[in-house]
Amino acid sequence: MKLAVDAKRTNLKATPTVFDSEEGFPEFAEPGSFEIRKGMVMMACPGCGRLSGMTAGYPKPGRSPSWEISGPPEAPTFSPSINCVGCCGWHGYLQNGVFNSC
Repeated sequence: MKLAVDAKRTNLKATPTVFDSEEGFPEFAEPGSFEIRKGMVMMACPGCGRLSGMTAGYPKPGRSPSWEISGPPEAPTFSPSINCVGCCGWHGYLQNGVFNSC
């Protein structure tokens, strides 16, 4: 089931997944799906599902922009907030495995 685009979508459970990169990453995936990789996170925008990569880790990488990841891998918290640019413009937080818009 594909969700409609909603730049204010909130209370969306983050879904750990593995994105198949053998033939290149898809442009879109299920909104809120993510994969933690070494030094980065692949994430589908919670508002529209556009896939992008973020520099992330623990501790927060020195390169900017970047995010600190804490909590268990299946229900992480990212800090600071996530601002999806280049797509629907969703802006919010991932806390304890749940996306909430600002």
